[in-house]
Amino acid sequence: MLLRSNEGGDLLVWSANLARKLGIDPETALRGGNSKFERRFRRLEALLAVASVDRLLLISGTGDVIEPDDEILAIGSGGPYALAAARAMVRHAPDMDARSIVEQSLLIASEICIYTNDTLTIIELDASSST
Repeated sequence: MLLRSNEGGDLLVWSANLARKLGIDPETALRGGNSKFERRFRRLEALLAVASVDRLLLISGTGDVIEPDDEILAIGSGGPYALAAARAMVRHAPDMDARSIVEQSLLIASEICIYTNDTLTIIELDASSST
């Protein structure tokens, strides 16, 4: 269901009227709801991995831009597991190509993390089309 902006306003007015009818101060209820929302979502973190043929960056929800030291980056619930597996492969299997390292590290992460599955979509950047 799509809620249009004017309907959202109607919903807020209706909620305030209902609160008054129930003997609740609408302003106090709204402030309490906002406080609860902020407490729950204050630590919500968003991460974005950005890659080009020459560069790999991590952008945080607060706007921080981070460049990894070892040219390996992983995000998401299984990110730490995939990162550890990829680092181990880069260090101990130098003959593996990038795609194989990505694939194997994601599969290892899926075996460890209950929120990560083994259905993979891997997108490769074409170095020959670099500008």
